[in-house]
Amino acid sequence: MQAQHITTKVVGVGHKTVVSLDMGLYKPAKQLQMSRSHLDHLLLRPGELHIVMAQLRCIGAYVEGSGIDTSWLNQEYMAQSL
Repeated sequence: MQAQHITTKVVGVGHKTVVSLDMGLYKPAKQLQMSRSHLDHLLLRPGELHIVMAQLRCIGAYVEGSGIDTSWLNQEYMAQSL
């Protein structure tokens, strides 16, 4: 309610309030929001840390087994031998 009050003061009535939450709080908060229609004015999102961790996990899964890590190591070895 405090975040909604700040949003109303800053940008006016009728705008959604964006709330970033840790993943441990995001999941139950999202479930609560989906079960109660009067909370539709909130825009819940995971915090930046969890977004970055998911991106890095995705990049790691893509690189793993592709051979690109071996290629990087070979390039480093070749650069050192010059």
